[in-house]
Order: sequence, then C-alpha cells, then structure tokens
Amino acid sequence: MSPFKSSFLPLFAMAVSVWLICCANSSHLLGKWREIDKSATLEFLQDGSFSATDNQGMTVKGKYIPLKNGSVKFEIEHPDASKEIVILKISANNDTLTIAGEHPGKAERYGRVQQ
Repeated sequence: MSPFKSSFLPLFAMAVSVWLICCANSSHLLGKWREIDKSATLEFLQDGSFSATDNQGMTVKGKYIPLKNGSVKFEIEHPDASKEIVILKISANNDTLTIAGEHPGKAERYGRVQQ
C-alpha cells in the first residue's frame, strides 16, 4: 500500500464516522413537534432547515446544526437579512423532545405530531 493510501484511509474513516454520528444525532429530531399542553410547534426538516411557531402564532425559520454535546445551534433568519444564533440543549426520547434554554431548571417539552 502506498504511503498516501495508508495516511488517507484513517482520515477518510474518521470523516465517515463523524458524518454518521451527525446524521444519527439529527435523525431523531426530524418531524413536527408540539409543545405539551400548548400550541407552540417546532419542525425539523431533513435538509437542515427548521420552522418554529410560538404560542402567540409568531413564526421563525432558519437552519439547525446538531452539535457533538447534544446541543443544537439554530441560525434564525430575520426579514432584514440578519441572523440570530441560539444554542439550546435538546434531547429526544421516543416521542418526547426536551429543550433546555439558558435558564437552568427551566425546560420545554414537546410531543411528536403524528402525520
């Protein structure tokens, strides 16, 4: 085996592993979620985009990026072309999604919307 191939293969294997981990971490988020006992919704699409509607009916959209530590980075797009970055801790267990924000001890729980 050439020196190039022997040094390239471990890097390629590591890149594939990272890709699989990222895909696995985001696949459990896919779909539409509704806040338990409220009307807020959150939808994660396979293309890395999301939309969220709060309890007052205001909707935001943007991109989401799962991070290694169980957090998700949201890039919220505003009409004036600016972006807001929000990082939240998210965990999904079966059909329940829990979002922990900046305030410790305060979390929102969502149930998966069956379609």
